[in-house]
Amino acid sequence: MSEREAKPKPKPKPKPKPKPKPKPKRMGVAEHLQEIKKITAGRECIYRGQSDAKWTLESGAERRVIWNVGPTVKQGTALQNCVQHHHKDLLDKAREKGFGFRDGRPLSDLELLAELQHFGAATCLLDFTTDPLVALYFALGEGEGTETGGRIFICPASSMPVIPVTGEQQEIEDRQKIEKIIGEGPMIWRPIMHGAAERRIIRQSGVFVINAREIMTESEITEKVAQIGDLEKITHPIPSADKKNLRKELEESFGISVPSLFIDLAGFAQNNHYQEDIVDPFIEFYRAETSFIIGDYDNAIKRLNKAIELRQEFPAAIENLGMVMRELGRRKQKNGRANEANDLFTEAINNFDKVIRMGVSSVGTFRNLGLTKFRKGDTEAAIADLKEAIKLDPTDIDSFRILGEIFRSKQNFAEARKYYTKALSLATAQNRPEETIIKIQRELDALGSEDDPPNTPS
Repeated sequence: MSEREAKPKPKPKPKPKPKPKPKPKRMGVAEHLQEIKKITAGRECIYRGQSDAKWTLESGAERRVIWNVGPTVKQGTALQNCVQHHHKDLLDKAREKGFGFRDGRPLSDLELLAELQHFGAATCLLDFTTDPLVALYFALGEGEGTETGGRIFICPASSMPVIPVTGEQQEIEDRQKIEKIIGEGPMIWRPIMHGAAERRIIRQSGVFVINAREIMTESEITEKVAQIGDLEKITHPIPSADKKNLRKELEESFGISVPSLFIDLAGFAQNNHYQEDIVDPFIEFYRAETSFIIGDYDNAIKRLNKAIELRQEFPAAIENLGMVMRELGRRKQKNGRANEANDLFTEAINNFDKVIRMGVSSVGTFRNLGLTKFRKGDTEAAIADLKEAIKLDPTDIDSFRILGEIFRSKQNFAEARKYYTKALSLATAQNRPEETIIKIQRELDALGSEDDPPNTPS
């Protein structure tokens, strides 16, 4: 090589692959309570759980005004003025309709707002609780709310004045006038309610906060999020990955659920709104059937397991679970995943056996059991179960067809012809659809005759 020839450049060393980030450890209820305890540091606090960590502390009335006017209303005192005018109008209209009295006594502004909010009106009252477990449950959200991280706001109770609820009636009414409250800084109100609303507040350990938005505004949240750690001094995050297990633990171990928190008639009715999930074993059974029809076998299995969880003595669901598992196993077997298929066949067989032990089996149960054992490769046991099905119903076409298929696989063509011939005879006698009869005839023809059996591998 001459001096003028360029020397080959050394190959660059391959960059080391970045180490995968460790998955965050999932936390249970006890761990989340421990983190909250670090923030409260022994102080008496109130809590609010929100299912989306990006949401700020805005009351229903504030959100309604912003939705009607636009985001620019948040600037200056415009939002406060709009909320105050909105509430005056809301209260006047409610009193005109006769809603301003309870048991013959006039309600204060806040008492009437609490009644209106109980039935769904947007007011300046923001629900908090003295129980961190309740706040944790609300931070989990429903539906789409479970896909994002949540947040619990934690506020020292001593940092806010408490609006009085006892004393002279006139004094209480004056102190609870809306124009004296809106814009006066965060305040706590522990109402003395009656009837259905009282039961809900007691169950949720509820208190109301007025002007809660001033505890931490949207700009302050944005600023503090940028300062790592600062936000955690007054809030506790709930990762979306924790939500499913937290809900299960709160419902099963602590008895905290939507029905237990909303125990009044309004809550019961809302929980049975047309868009709410129906928790019922038969509904889960038919959901599974729909999933099976469209080929979503994993969801069908999930729904049937839920149906059985809700009603343990549910033989139809148990048998259907076996059928779904067998079909899923057949597909995995076809794709060369023999071990997974075998496990599914075994589970399916266990389900059919369970139905038989319950004493409610039918010809279909034994037929399903025989077919599953055949798919698993246990032909002798399959033949015994299918013959049991025929004992229960000597006209069951499918059992004869499956026996024909089994004997064909064993190359016992004489027996196979016998069972296919019987299936064909039954199908014709029962006026089955023409396509069914044609299919059985083809299966029989494929076996050839006694003198001319089908070609078999040597």
